Amino acid sequence: MRIAIGAHRVVLLYGTRAVKIAKIRPFRCALRLIVNCFSSRMRARFRKSYGKRFWVAVRRYVAHGVYSNRMEYEHWKAYQGDPRLIPTTSMFLKGMVVVQIRGERIFEEDLKKVEPFWRNFFDTQRSCQFGRLPDGRMVLLDYGDSRTCRFLRKTAPCA
Repeated sequence: MRIAIGAHRVVLLYGTRAVKIAKIRPFRCALRLIVNCFSSRMRARFRKSYGKRFWVAVRRYVAHGVYSNRMEYEHWKAYQGDPRLIPTTSMFLKGMVVVQIRGERIFEEDLKKVEPFWRNFFDTQRSCQFGRLPDGRMVLLDYGDSRTCRFLRKTAPCA
C-alpha cells in the first residue's frame, strides 16, 4: 500500500483501487483568513477561487477535498462512457471518501509522446493528473476541479 498526500486529499493506493479521502482544513483556513486581512492580492485570489460570498468561500476552502470527491463521482455517473476518465466506483460519507480504479501516473515528459488532444488538455488544465489503466488506455486520474469538469463537459464524446 502506498500513500500520496495532496493539497486537498490523501490517496491510499491499495491493490487495484485508489481511495481518496478528503482533508478538512480548519486551521489552515484560519491562517489563510488572517493573511487575507493584510494582502489584497491574496484576498482577490481567494475570492476568485472559492467565491465572492465570505461564508460560502470559507466553507468551500475548508472542505475543498469533499467538493472535489463529489465532483469526480457525479461527473463519472453522468459520463460513464467517457473513455478519458478513470472509473470512480463509489462514494461514501457524502463525499468524504471516493474509490476509483487504480491507474499508474504519467508525468509531463511522457505527455509529449501522446496525441495532441492530451497535450492541449494538459496545457489548459494544469491541476489534473494523468495516468494509464492496466489495459494501456490513458485517462485522467484527478478531475475534481470545476474548470476541468467544465472542459470535460464541453468536449464530452457523444454517447
